[in-house]
Amino acid sequence: MLRASQCRDQCKRDLVKEQLRNGNQVRLQAFGTSMLPIIWPGDHLTIDNSRSRAVGVGDVVLVSRADRFFVHRVTQIVERNGQARYKTRGDAVAADDFDSDDQELLGKILFIERRGRVVVPNPERSPIDVLLASLMRHSDFARNIALRVQRFLQRSGRPAVAQYGEGFSA
Repeated sequence: MLRASQCRDQCKRDLVKEQLRNGNQVRLQAFGTSMLPIIWPGDHLTIDNSRSRAVGVGDVVLVSRADRFFVHRVTQIVERNGQARYKTRGDAVAADDFDSDDQELLGKILFIERRGRVVVPNPERSPIDVLLASLMRHSDFARNIALRVQRFLQRSGRPAVAQYGEGFSA
C-alpha cells in the first residue's frame, strides 16, 4: 500500500507528464547533483514538450523512469525497430543510463533559473565544465565543498562562481 507522501509524489509526476504531453511547459526545481556544475540543487528548470522541439545529442532532457524523474544530457540517439532510443547520462555521473524511448523522454530543458538569472543550457560543453564535472564525479570531497560554497553564496545573496558557467549561452 502506498503512503500518502508516495501518492502525492505520484500525482505530481502524473500531472507534469500530462502537462508536457498536452504541449504545455512546466517549471520544476532541481534537487540532485548528477548534472553539476551545469545544474545545481535549487535551480528552477523550464521544460518544454520533447515532441514540440527537436531533441539532439548534447541537449539536457527530462526523463521519467521507474517512478522517478531524471534530468540528464542526451549522449547518443539510436534507432531500433523504427523507434528512436535516447542514451542519457548526468554530467557528473560515470555511466550512461538505460536507453529511453519517446514515452520516457518527456521534455527538453529550455531555461535554468538561478537566483533571478536565466541561462540556456548549451549542448556544447566547455572544457571547464567537462573538467569540473569530472572532478565532482571522482571526488566526493570536491563535490561536497562545491555544494557548501554554493549554499553559502545562495544564503548570502552573492553570485555563485558557476553563475555564468561556460556551459551556458546567454
